[in-house]
Amino acid sequence: MRARALNKRDAQACVFDLAAASGEFHGTPASWFYGERFHLYHQPEAGMKTNCVGFVASALAFSGLHALLTEYSFPYHTPLAPPVRTKPTVGHLARALSGCEILPFRPTQETAETYASCRKTHWDALSGHLP
Repeated sequence: MRARALNKRDAQACVFDLAAASGEFHGTPASWFYGERFHLYHQPEAGMKTNCVGFVASALAFSGLHALLTEYSFPYHTPLAPPVRTKPTVGHLARALSGCEILPFRPTQETAETYASCRKTHWDALSGHLP
């Protein structure tokens, strides 16, 4: 996930490191490619391509923890680009991993909008409302 904040070259190196590490769960190397769109993989496949949230959610799914739904049944507005989405975001992943939600994380339209960015989850953590 830290690849989001780095330049393209460093981001690619980070993704390769994560891809190599993910293979350790299965005893074989995993082939990962960083993409702009969220895609959740439940089993390793050749040429997997997903964004940072999809990568983490897929790695968790490989280990039996289904943190996120692949898609929400409604569009919701975000302060992010693109502004209208149906896929989970970093904020949703953080909320799912808080231990306070039944997994996979199933937001309503209101909670999807509230947690689309990390601001609300971060504030909840700082104010003691999350573990």
